[in-house]
Amino acid sequence: MTNQIIFFNDLPFLFSSAELIYFDKIIVKNENGENVAFEKVIEIATNVKNFHESGFKAKILNQFLNFLNKLEHIFLALNEDFDLDEFYSFMKKNKNIKIFARFVDPMSEAYKARLELIIDEILATKEFIYKPPMIEFNGLDREKYEKLREIRNCYKRLY
Repeated sequence: MTNQIIFFNDLPFLFSSAELIYFDKIIVKNENGENVAFEKVIEIATNVKNFHESGFKAKILNQFLNFLNKLEHIFLALNEDFDLDEFYSFMKKNKNIKIFARFVDPMSEAYKARLELIIDEILATKEFIYKPPMIEFNGLDREKYEKLREIRNCYKRLY
């Protein structure tokens, strides 16, 4: 789905057997016209294994850990409001989910620098006990991006 407004009451039918959800600029509303919180949407996505969302508004990943732990793959477009330290902590424990995180502008230089430190630590890791994520943002050095991709591709083959 892309560039649509859908009603929360329609989601159980749409999600009833869905293993993949792709939301791109989707707004979910209650019957009264108010926006529905993202955590309410994911609570009813019981069969989903792959989730792509380009407008992830969560600041705190912890709200979604129960949902995330049942996924095989997640793609998120995140903004600077997203809690990087919590994400990184979750990522280093993650053994099951293929994570692709694209961080979107505008971002402060400090936030980009923190992302860069996380990427540098991933690149310096010799043996992974977690599934390394793919992280992308405007301004990321192309060589680092390619090395991350190579790590991710090698790691995929092992599992």
